[in-house]
Amino acid sequence: MSNNWENHSVWAEWGKLTAYYNALDVACDWYSAIWSLVPIEGIDDTTVVKVRGISEFKKRTGDFRALLNSRNPLAQMVFLSSYALFEDYCNDAFEALATAGNIQNQDDYLVGGIECWSEKLLHAAGRDWTAVQCGRSGILEVGLIRNALVHGSAVYSAKDVERFTTRGLTATISVGQRIPSSAVEVFELRHRLNYYLTILQQGLCKTVP
Repeated sequence: MSNNWENHSVWAEWGKLTAYYNALDVACDWYSAIWSLVPIEGIDDTTVVKVRGISEFKKRTGDFRALLNSRNPLAQMVFLSSYALFEDYCNDAFEALATAGNIQNQDDYLVGGIECWSEKLLHAAGRDWTAVQCGRSGILEVGLIRNALVHGSAVYSAKDVERFTTRGLTATISVGQRIPSSAVEVFELRHRLNYYLTILQQGLCKTVP
């Protein structure tokens, strides 16, 4: 029975997230342009109201238009959803490799953060970090930023920096440095996940087709 890694359900869902972001990006640009054409003096000081069931959204129009022009929160949501898909694909890869006998001591594979289990998966699939554009440090950064966004952290901590040194990696961040969170920055992180999965998939197609 084929695992069909190239057509794994994660890829379809990944594509849907990309399309969703781009559709809303276009819609927000369009809606923002419409507001700028409304011939009402002082329109920014009016109020936008949206009632949904028992909840009510109320925002000053000027602030509402600023929201339409920001893609950061939307991009962060897409990134976090993409990270969940990344983990789903890796979990399926782990199970397939373990079933095929490529992975021994399965419990050990779950020890450590993304920088540990992602490396073990690569090796079990016959690949290594030389094929991954961002390298092990880059994947570790992705995990740290994902955790920061989930928990609301704004800057890197000493514990974050220590993750690099304890793994024998050169720290690419510093204590107190701002957590990357703009749309451009988190989409670059999303690209790293996509690239890793592509390399992992190449190995899986050969080891556990």
